[in-house]
Amino acid sequence: GGNAEHKVVSTLARTFRDMRVQINEQISELRDNQEELEHLAQHDPLTNLPNRRKFQERLDLALAQAKRTGQRVCVLFIDLDRFKLINDTLGHDAGDAVLQAVALRLQALLREVDTVARVGGDEFVVLLGASATDAQLEAIADKLLHGLREPILFQGQQLEQACSIGIAAYPEHAASAVELLAAADQAMYEAKTAGRNTLRIARPPG
Repeated sequence: GGNAEHKVVSTLARTFRDMRVQINEQISELRDNQEELEHLAQHDPLTNLPNRRKFQERLDLALAQAKRTGQRVCVLFIDLDRFKLINDTLGHDAGDAVLQAVALRLQALLREVDTVARVGGDEFVVLLGASATDAQLEAIADKLLHGLREPILFQGQQLEQACSIGIAAYPEHAASAVELLAAADQAMYEAKTAGRNTLRIARPPG
């Protein structure tokens, strides 16, 4: 009878082994799904750039570090000029193509340490990964203005596109993440009022 018992034991052992393999596969599949969900929750589906939530996390982290080290934290608020016109006259496909092209250009023009995110319809924000002087900030913004001014090819048409950029830095222009984004946003509106396709640096409060 020992042989029959041995067979049952080895069959059970094999069954357990197979179950363990299956369970491990399911766990790794769940982990992949989890990572995918995390990615989806933190990225904009159209451009695959970080979204407002992910950007906020990085900004909070940068500010926490800056409070310890005394470094500057610089953000750029970018709004596309006359984007509504492209959307209204050529349709959403053209609008989407412009947003995707802008996202790619911003990533190409910025450094690995910088974070660029899409936070609204045609609004993008950049968190610089390293401290910068006003002169460096203007040079970076200028490079972005020029890079985004290049026409975008869509279905054989050249789409003219430009942007307005507002710049703000902690601690001069703001004491918190909310104030910093608001200051950059306000500076961007001033750039638009000044005739678009230009940049403005926030004014110190008070």
